[in-house]
Amino acid sequence: MATLTQLAELRDPRCHKSVEEIAEQLRGHWREDHVFSLCQALKMYDAIAERITAYEKEIQGKLEAMEQPGQSGQTAPPLSSGNKAKKIKSRGQEDKRQALFRMSGVDVTQIDAV
Repeated sequence: MATLTQLAELRDPRCHKSVEEIAEQLRGHWREDHVFSLCQALKMYDAIAERITAYEKEIQGKLEAMEQPGQSGQTAPPLSSGNKAKKIKSRGQEDKRQALFRMSGVDVTQIDAV
């Protein structure tokens, strides 16, 4: 595990604080009530993320169940917008894009806001 000094050395070169000052700030001065609140917030975040994952799996399953006959194994054509393709990939939505294509026979993600 990295020490505080090693972490401080990773600071941006434009940073005006010294390595020692950054390391001291990383050490921090935590109040018990703040740490407790932070732990509770993390637990809530994890619980919500777990539920979102369950919904995502359910949605993916429903999309696959609505696949059109003869579309099995078909893939949507590459997106013409490189920016949109990057966003879909970074959000992990390529599987949904492909499932929508197999369901409808067209790439509905070509429509703005979809």
